[in-house]
Amino acid sequence: MAKRSRSGFSLQGALTALLILALIAAVVLLLAERNQRRYFLQAQGRLLVIDRGLLLPYGHSPFRPSDPTDAHTYRPFELPGELAVPGDETFEDRLELDRRWADLLLQAAGARLHASDPAHLEQGMELLGQVDALPQLSAEQRHVARQLRSEVAFVEATDELARAMAALRETEGLLRLGSDSPNGHAKDSADLLDRLAPAVEQLQRAARSEGVMPAEHGDLPAPDAGSSAAVALDAGR
Repeated sequence: MAKRSRSGFSLQGALTALLILALIAAVVLLLAERNQRRYFLQAQGRLLVIDRGLLLPYGHSPFRPSDPTDAHTYRPFELPGELAVPGDETFEDRLELDRRWADLLLQAAGARLHASDPAHLEQGMELLGQVDALPQLSAEQRHVARQLRSEVAFVEATDELARAMAALRETEGLLRLGSDSPNGHAKDSADLLDRLAPAVEQLQRAARSEGVMPAEHGDLPAPDAGSSAAVALDAGR
């Protein structure tokens, strides 16, 4: 009886130990899964980076999404000098991360877009591009992003207009080259040039009257120096 009792206690003890180990393993697994869902905002000087939790009860490493769009959206960025650097922060899910990341991007974009130099303006537009790619913005954040983009829409429009005018000038040069040389499309080139030239001139006058375009053709972006259009333009001046 004593041997049987000791055998029974040993089996019961082994089962209890296995149950305890199983419970511990389950707790560790739950903690690891919870930690993997976490995101961590880290400040490295003025550079803001995002870490993601490891599949362990603790610890994290740089967040490197496999999707190219996400990789661009969550890429590190530097805060302008006039903005305060936040402390390290932890987020329990992607929604919390997106809202906080958007706030910081909008602050940085606003500071860059209100600067006068083109380099900072370009950086601000890139930051707004990251904001636009975030899938879980609040209504207020979307409103702020639209407002910031509207404030620089004029600058973007004038830049696009300058590029368009340069392309039209290049087109005029190609048509002039085609109309001056004996070929099967010489008449078509001349006809199209006759119709296009007045419209281009009118557009240039309108742009100059608003101060959008420079007064002289030479101040506009020019075609490549070695292109046939550039040669035609030089010949036609």
